[in-house]
Amino acid sequence: MGASEKNRSIAANTIGQLLDSNYAGTLYLVNPRYSSLFQIPCYPDLESLPVVPDLVVFAISGLALEAVFDRALQLGVGGVLIYAANFVADESEPSLPVRLRRKATAAGVPVCGGNSMGFYNYDDNVFVSFDRPPERPAGGIALIAHSGSAMTYLANNDARFCFNFVISSGQETNGTVADYMRFVLSRESTRVIALFLETVREPKGFVDALELARERGVPVVIVKLGRTEQSAAQALTHSGAIVGDHDAFLAVCRRHGALVVRDMDEMIATALLFSLNCRPSTTNISSILDSGGMRELMLDLADDHGVEFAAINEPTRDRLAGHLDVGLTAENPLDAMGALGRNSETTYLECGKALLDDPATGLLTVEFEFRDD
Repeated sequence: MGASEKNRSIAANTIGQLLDSNYAGTLYLVNPRYSSLFQIPCYPDLESLPVVPDLVVFAISGLALEAVFDRALQLGVGGVLIYAANFVADESEPSLPVRLRRKATAAGVPVCGGNSMGFYNYDDNVFVSFDRPPERPAGGIALIAHSGSAMTYLANNDARFCFNFVISSGQETNGTVADYMRFVLSRESTRVIALFLETVREPKGFVDALELARERGVPVVIVKLGRTEQSAAQALTHSGAIVGDHDAFLAVCRRHGALVVRDMDEMIATALLFSLNCRPSTTNISSILDSGGMRELMLDLADDHGVEFAAINEPTRDRLAGHLDVGLTAENPLDAMGALGRNSETTYLECGKALLDDPATGLLTVEFEFRDD
């Protein structure tokens, strides 16, 4: 809806991305001002389409959107995606977002947004967004974010982060985090779910989704906003989210096996680790570092976070000693850097194997200063 070729417009960006990504479905454009756009026929309204569409994407906003939204519901469309936040000046209650929510709920039509940046579906090669992700292979991280900026910050940068789904749920007009969780859990490609949450609008459904994730062995990693009074107030303004008690949220997550982290960096790094589809055999770690100072820092950081180092056995110590320069001690954490880094590649490789083979090691961390001269 609101199709356009205007450079960098929301509509043109969305259409261009679908075309460039070789979207396999049929794309219908609707705008009464044009007979064709992008060499594709353009229809005057939804009623003129030859089929009832599976998804209607709104590149319009405000009261004009509401009128077309009503017609879409009457037609029985499969779903709706709304980019706009739909705040209308000088509007009486109930507000437009509330009206849309009530109508969609009554009609049983799922709605992504408003205030959404859409979604990336790497499983099926469907990218419905006015923002464009970089090319990368499909992965196992399912990212669901109330914030569109959080979606693009995480999905459009570091190439190590590979997703099967990235969803900007926004105001959740008729589709909550719990709904999206149930959907991604139905896909075999989902290895971990990462949530960037302002609120939980469907508490029972959310708990049920956490339990389903635990049953299927899919970790859930969460950044929860609104810990402070000021942040909670901003969440209400941003997406109409009533944040609730943070301590109660933490207790629910602990009870149902979800991992709550402090920020986006911690969330995506943790999700990346879980997406490797391997699980540590113990809760203790082994570490290889390239200096005594880095080893001391590692010990201090581990103590800060309550992380314990594996108590490696004598056969492991003997294997380590066979690859270390004189003066270095076969211990965990391990300073493996000898004289000016001599044979450092072999030393790191063999010492890493030895530590990983030790039954006390659940996870190996590696620190090494490298440069491209």
